[in-house]
Amino acid sequence: MARLAAEHQGRSLQVLAINVDSPPAAVEAFIANTKLLLPVYFMDERTQSALGIDRLPFTILLDGEGRVVRVYPGYSREGMQDLKRQVKNLLGKGGGREGT
Repeated sequence: MARLAAEHQGRSLQVLAINVDSPPAAVEAFIANTKLLLPVYFMDERTQSALGIDRLPFTILLDGEGRVVRVYPGYSREGMQDLKRQVKNLLGKGGGREGT
């Protein structure tokens, strides 16, 4: 996901990391060790359950209006390829650059 964000840096794409099971100190150490540049948010079990997140990783692609485009529960190579295609398609609409 960090690579996807880097590939589209400067475009209208925001990638967020959500932590659901590690204590904040462990996450901060991970961020420092990996030099992760994504913003990281913490989600409690109640919110995770309310959103129907039942496996990890769990990726949700939203359009510029905040509407769900696709949901990717779990990980698969095919899912990541589709995610990249969907992102390119969304960024292609309207120019994909901030302010355009």
